[in-house]
Amino acid sequence: MPIRIASIRVNRGGPLTRDFELHPKDLNLIFGPNESGKTYLVENIIRFLFKKGVHMRPWHFSGSAVVEGLGTDPIALTATEKGLEDYFDDGGQGLPRDLSKLLVVRAGETRLTPDPDGVGRRLLSRLLSGEEILDEIQDRIPKAVRPTAVENGALIGGKRQGKIKERHRLRSELRRLDLLLEKVRQDFTTGLIPPLQQIKSNAEETLRDLLLAKRHYAFQLNEEIAALQASVSRLPTELDCATLGTEIGIHRTKVSDRAALQQRLAQLEDPDHHYFWVQKALANYKEITATSNTDQGSKLFLILATISFAAATLMGLLGQKIGVAIAAAATILFYLIHYNDRSRISTSASGDAELGKLKAEFRRRFGTELTDMAAIQSQAERLTKDFIQSEQLSDQLAQLDNTITAQSDAITDHLQLYVGTNLSPKMWRSELLALRNSRRDLDKQIGDSNSALASLSLDESEYLVQNPGTRWEPERKTLLEDQLRSIKGNIDKEKQRLDELRDRIAQETELPGATSWEGLLSGLRSKREAIASDYRETTAEILAQTQLQAAIQECRDQETELILSRLRQEEFAGPLLALTGRYGHIKLDNEGIVLRDQNHNAFPLEQISTGAQEQAWLALRIGLASLHMEGQSAFLILDDAFQHSDWKRRANMVTEVCGLVERGWQVFYFSMDNHIRRLFRSEAKQAEISYLETTLQV
Repeated sequence: MPIRIASIRVNRGGPLTRDFELHPKDLNLIFGPNESGKTYLVENIIRFLFKKGVHMRPWHFSGSAVVEGLGTDPIALTATEKGLEDYFDDGGQGLPRDLSKLLVVRAGETRLTPDPDGVGRRLLSRLLSGEEILDEIQDRIPKAVRPTAVENGALIGGKRQGKIKERHRLRSELRRLDLLLEKVRQDFTTGLIPPLQQIKSNAEETLRDLLLAKRHYAFQLNEEIAALQASVSRLPTELDCATLGTEIGIHRTKVSDRAALQQRLAQLEDPDHHYFWVQKALANYKEITATSNTDQGSKLFLILATISFAAATLMGLLGQKIGVAIAAAATILFYLIHYNDRSRISTSASGDAELGKLKAEFRRRFGTELTDMAAIQSQAERLTKDFIQSEQLSDQLAQLDNTITAQSDAITDHLQLYVGTNLSPKMWRSELLALRNSRRDLDKQIGDSNSALASLSLDESEYLVQNPGTRWEPERKTLLEDQLRSIKGNIDKEKQRLDELRDRIAQETELPGATSWEGLLSGLRSKREAIASDYRETTAEILAQTQLQAAIQECRDQETELILSRLRQEEFAGPLLALTGRYGHIKLDNEGIVLRDQNHNAFPLEQISTGAQEQAWLALRIGLASLHMEGQSAFLILDDAFQHSDWKRRANMVTEVCGLVERGWQVFYFSMDNHIRRLFRSEAKQAEISYLETTLQV
């Protein structure tokens, strides 16, 4: 029984200004200019009839379409109830679910699919073979798995998507967990911390021994300093040395002064006693040469001698040696004068003989002639001056000797405190220098020892008396401390690595960070087993899908042959040649639909002209619909399906549509083109078919 639309009612809405009602015939032309509501009317009818694969504008659809042939009674379809697809499915008629793609051409779009050739293999597969079932099965196989194959027991190919991506992820996760377990084995089970701890323990023990040696070394230094200080205490201080050096210098100066005095005194020595002779000679000369008043002069000189003697006595009491010498000399002189005067008076006869002897002796002593009183007085004055100076130098020399002796005794006594024996003055300075150098050496040793002791930075209470048997080596201590710092740093790094590893395992296993290592490792192994299980299941699933894909491909090759055989049937060839006037054969290759003309020239459908494409698409619609209706007819809704075709092809297409009507098809053509309306009027009249034309009002 043919499927036909018995009536259509569309309530006003959108651009449709009045209700539309139609009781259609076999061929129905609905004509309406722009803004007359034609499109609104078409979309309402499509919404009533179909619910799947149709996209409409958001209008409020209201009305119904009554369809015959779906059952014993007509069925009214609305926008909210079932569509034709549902009745076909329920009736088991085997019609395609996307029936609207075959029976409806909207807004001049004659393509069946958006594929480049306007049809697409998938649609043909669904409509011409059982390949749709294969497609449905294959659709359950992820696209990423389909290119996968098995070679030598391994999966190859495939896209990094879906299950393939998941398998790669699981494999990577499994490898990562295996690496993590291996890292645990290396770092935790047989890590570096135990040997580092042992090296650290050995180094710390050696360092402890060195620190004991340091304390004992401090004790030794302290004892050494005490011994040195005891030695220093037995030596003169630097001030003592300086004082002794000054005293020795003064002593040497005084000794030198004494030598100079002795030399000067030696120059003034009078071994022949000229001084005393000349004094006597002067008195004798005066006596011999005295005048008549010699007696009075003699008394005067006696008085003067007495005064000089009293003065000498007084000077002696006062300790003035020089004064005594001078007073004594004057006493002697005055007395001699007095004596001479007295002798001259008594011995005047022998005066000439004495004078001769006096002159001879004067010549012998002084090498000059005694000519007068002045000569002998000159010698007397000179000798008196030398005598007085000699006496003075003698006194100075005596005082200097006393000073030198006292100084020598003091220096000797001072040095004897340090050397334990008397030293000659010649050895004073060298011994003092030796003492000073010894003191300085000891002071330097004490200073060095104090510096060494201070560098140890130990309190006296920390000194160790007992020898630990290890020698103190500061360089070795520095090396050990550096080594310990390095070892501790490495241990800290290893601990940090273990902590990071622990945190990483805790994060992987989602266990608390305080979980024991055993618990963490158990959790990690459990997770690894879970991932491995998922990996095996995913791999098995992909393998199964891969084998299924291979089987589907084998079946698909068979279905392709079925599609090609059906495309060669008259249901396609007849309408195609009638509409195009050129192409009489249609086939399918890997690139899509290919048309062949009467001369067997092949033309891909997507590469021919637009008009020829529209004719071919319409022929395919008719052929597919005819094939699936299996002798039954239905209806076609064409919304300006020929508007893009040239006028010559329009006539052919209208003729073919009228041929469909003659074969029992019901056609609804919506148009705003007067040329197409005239073609339908003419062809319907000529073919004598049931024709209804309705014009929409603006």
